[in-house]
Parts: sequence; C-alpha cells; structure tokens
Amino acid sequence: MKKRTKTYVLLTIVIIVWAIIGYKVISALNPEQANKPEIESFQAKFNPTSLNERDTFSIQPVKKDPFLGTLLIKPKKKEHSNSEKKAKEIQWPMIKYQGLVSKMSSKKNQVYVITINQTQYLAKKGQTIDSVKVVNGNENQVIVNYKHKNKTISL
Repeated sequence: MKKRTKTYVLLTIVIIVWAIIGYKVISALNPEQANKPEIESFQAKFNPTSLNERDTFSIQPVKKDPFLGTLLIKPKKKEHSNSEKKAKEIQWPMIKYQGLVSKMSSKKNQVYVITINQTQYLAKKGQTIDSVKVVNGNENQVIVNYKHKNKTISL
C-alpha cells in the first residue's frame, strides 16, 4: 500500500507542475489588454526665434604645441643660389656606347654593347648594370637612366 500512496502523491505533483507550465504558455500567447488611459491630444506651436546676428570666426595658425611646448611652424629656408645647385649635380659614370648586337630581322631581342667605367657589358632594354638602366636604343645611340636622369649616348 505504501507504493501506491507514493505513486499517487508523485502523480498529483506532476499534474500540478504541468498545469502551471500550461497556464504560463497560454497566458503568454493570449495576453490580456490592460486598461490604458487614453492620451489627450496636445497641440503646441513652435515659433523659433530668428537670429539676425551672424557668428563669425577666423582660424589662426598654431605656432606652439599646447601639450609639448614645441614649435609647429618651421622657419622658411633661404633659397640656395644656382652655384650650390650646380655643385649638387649627379656625377655620371663614364659610359660609352660601342654598338648593337642582334639579328637583322629581330628588333625585340636587341643587345647593346656598353662600356661603363672601363668595363664592357652586354645589356638588353630595361636591364640595370651598376645602377645604370638601359631605357631604349638603336644602332646609332642608346638612352640610359642614372639616378632618375636620362642621357643619350651616341656611337
């Protein structure tokens, strides 16, 4: 008899738990409409005031960094005279164009014979030797580039 009593007690507890869960699900699916007070219509007119005076400002260059205290504006440099610029011209290596080696029908695979600082080289178009780049050429002359400056060298 004790087994039956325990079974009945547990069965009633399970039925009560399932009834609570069912009630919560049904109440969530069908919420009741609460009586909300209706909001009265409120009409207000907005009249902004017009500003006749215009706010003006000007931007001034900042001379000093406010946090570090260092100067931000660097003084202007003086222009250098032409004699100083001429002294800074690049010094070209000694370049001589000796000629062209290629097949008569082929202009694509032309090989130029160039002497740079007493050393003879065979170079193709676009090849760089001792920082001297062969830009273009033909049987009479070749154009070379050294430190971003082009120079034409004839036979």
